Parts: sequence; structure tokens; C-alpha cells
Amino acid sequence: MSKVFVVLFIFVVTEIYSQKEISIEEILETLIYNTDEYNTIQKNSIIQNEGYNIINNNFLPKLSLELNVPNYDHSINVITQPNGDNVFIDRKQANSSVVLDISQPIFFSGGYFNIKSSLNRVDLLTRSQVEYSSNWFNIGLIQPINGYNQFKWMKKINESNYSFNQMEQKRAIEDLKIELIERYFDILVLQLKTELTTKNINLKEEKIKNLKSLYENERILEADLLQEKISLNQLKIGLEQQNNQYDAEKNKFKNILNFNSSTFTLLKPEDFGFLEFDINFLKERIKKYGIDIYFETKLLEAERDYKKAKSERGIQINLQLAYGANSVNNSLDGLYEIPSKREFANLNVKIPILNWNENKRKMIIAKENKEILDNNLKITSEDLDLRVIQTVNYMNSLKNQNDIFLQNLELMQKNLEVVKNLYEFNRITLSDFDYQLFNEETIKVDYLNNLKSIWLNRYQLRKLTLYDFYEQKIIN
Repeated sequence: MSKVFVVLFIFVVTEIYSQKEISIEEILETLIYNTDEYNTIQKNSIIQNEGYNIINNNFLPKLSLELNVPNYDHSINVITQPNGDNVFIDRKQANSSVVLDISQPIFFSGGYFNIKSSLNRVDLLTRSQVEYSSNWFNIGLIQPINGYNQFKWMKKINESNYSFNQMEQKRAIEDLKIELIERYFDILVLQLKTELTTKNINLKEEKIKNLKSLYENERILEADLLQEKISLNQLKIGLEQQNNQYDAEKNKFKNILNFNSSTFTLLKPEDFGFLEFDINFLKERIKKYGIDIYFETKLLEAERDYKKAKSERGIQINLQLAYGANSVNNSLDGLYEIPSKREFANLNVKIPILNWNENKRKMIIAKENKEILDNNLKITSEDLDLRVIQTVNYMNSLKNQNDIFLQNLELMQKNLEVVKNLYEFNRITLSDFDYQLFNEETIKVDYLNNLKSIWLNRYQLRKLTLYDFYEQKIIN
């Protein structure tokens, strides 16, 4: 038996000391990095950054080497003679080649520059003959002369998308923090309710002991004692329901945090105080990071579509230039002795005559889209003053409510002591006493909910402005 008691004692002590107290700051600053949601946000960030780099690589030179192993071809070709007769020739050949290609977009003009060199071998198997050909070098240039530069718009939009995605990654983390704050306070309220209900049960049980003695001495009616017992049973039922809900929410929260501790309790967050907002600075942050960033890419895309449609509506001119040297020989040794020059120049002019106003309609669509976006940006920006005033007023309202709740908590504690004494001496009824106990829970829960609103509003403002006004620092 002694060994059993020792083991039981060790188990109880281990459970007590394994309980970990967690603060909301620890969750938001440390434990958040263990969550699967944060891991997903980081992976999305990697994907978006790599997409940005892929597009940026389009402006860098590309170098490729292509090797073609012998490509065997056996066919019967029909050749028409001058007299009209057809001759069927059985042909077997194998083609091999090595191609070195260097290409470079011309960012400032929207053109394209290319250098290519190749070595080719043809094995004529039916005649046991080998032929070599070489493109020593071929320098090519393709340049549109209609004013539309696709690379310029590609780069602008890519840069804008990158900035937007960087902001969105920060907002996604702030969204996760907001979710954790909501869950934290919801569990904290359940934790408070179980603590208060447990305390009230202890008070009831102590009171019932005293009432039993009074009943045995016929100083109270049996109905008073029965009413207390009924009230006690209702509290126990309520406590069991609260514990079940509390355990369920704690387990969900533990799974989200990937938290290994078997048991934990949450600490009540501290009031972090209030501040006077710099209205102009608040407007600047909301305008830049809460409004403009959302419209920037869409406005650029609309402007790009308009410029493209406008350039395609009129005459399109493309200039192509090429210069190179080629050679052909039956021997590889003499292939590079005597080159033949290759020169090419082409000015391609495309004049639309009848296309049923397709490009004009594209211009109208792009122009209207841009005007809609400009109008939406204007409306949203004009509402900025109202949004700022609402934000500041709401924060002031939360501050005033918080001050009142703190006063109520202090008054309630004093009132509870008075009520307990009055109830001890039967100066108030059981219903009055129960009402005061219920009032304690209501005030404390309302206070926590108000504190929750304060924390949520702070982090919603962080998400909107990417700035923490309480710590006065930019969110990285």
C-alpha cells in the first residue's frame, strides 16, 4: 500500500508541476511559429518569391546548349522528272547537331537580341556519304517600332505584385494572430467560468454544512436546506458542462499550436494601455498600406491593356535584322575554312483594314476598367477620414469601457464580501445571494470580452497599417 501511495503522490505532483502557464505574448511571439498555418504562410511566401524571380529572369541573358543524337530517317521520296515521269528514290539518312544559343531581351526598347551557332552532320546511309554544315554565328535582332514595350510593363507589374505579396504575407500572419487571440480569450472566458463555478460550489457546500446544523436545531425550515441542495446540484451540472467545453476548446487550441504539454492554463493578458493617435500618420499608413497597395497592380494592368490595344489599333511595324556566316563541306577539317556570309533585313508593316473595330473595343474596355478602378480608389480614399475617425472613436470607447469595468471589478469584490456576511446572518435570501454570484461572473466575463476587443482592434489595426502604434514600430 505504501508503494501505491508513493506512486500516486508522484503522479499527482508531476501533473501539478507539468501544468504550464501560457501568456498571450508567448503565443504571439513564439508558439505561433510552431503552427501548421504559419508553415503554410511561409511556403506560400517561398512560392510567390520564386514566381517573382522567374519573371525577373526573363530580362537576363539565356544560354543553352542543345545536342541532337543521330535522328534516323528512312523514306521513299517521289521526284518528278522534267519529262513528267516520277522517280522513286529510297533514302536513308541520320542527322546530328549541336546548337549553342544566347538570347537577351532588350528591356529599354522591347526588342529581342539573339546569337546562335550550330554544327550539323548528315549521314547519307544509302551512299555511305557524310556532309557537314555549320552556322558559324548568326546575330539577330527583332525590334517592334509601334511604341508598345512588353518588357517594361512586365517588369512594372511584377514589381507591384511582389510588393503586394510581401504585404499580404504580413497580413496573413496578422490574420493568424487575430485568430489565436480570439481563441485565447474564448478559452480564457471558459477557464474563468469554471474557476468561478468551482468557487461558488465550495461556498455552497460550506453553507449547506452550516444549514444542516441550523436545521437539526430547528432554526430553519427544511425547504431552505433543500433549496440550497438544488442550487448546489445545478452548479455541479453547469460545472461539468463548462469543463467539457473547456477541455474541448483547449485540445483544439493545443493542436493548432502543436503544443506538447499535457495540461496548461492561460494567463490573463495585461492591459497595455491606450495612446493618443497621430491622426495624419494614421491616415498616411491606411492610405498607403490599406488602400493604395490593393489598387496599384490592377491599375497598372488596366493601363498596360490600354496601351497594348492602342498600339495594335494602328499600323504595326517590326524590324528584323540578322547577320551571320555559314559553311558546308564533306569534311569536318575543312568546314571552317571558307565561310559564306548571311545577311537579312526585314521591315514588316501590318496595316489593319477591316477587323470590325476589335482593337477599338479592347481600348474601350481597358479605358473603362481603368476609370472604374480610379473611381473606386477615389471613393475609398474619400472615406479615409471617416474610417480614421471611427477607428479613433472606437479605441476611445474601448478605453472608457475598460476603465468602467475595472471600477466595477473593484466595487464587485467589496460588494461580495458584504453579501457573504449578510447571507451568513440570514439578512438576505438565497436568491439574492445567487444573483450576486451570477453578477460577479457576468462582470468578469464582460471585462474579458472588452479586453478581447481591445487586443483584436490593436491587431486589426496592425493588419491594416502594417504598423504597431503601441510599440511605435513597423511590422517586419
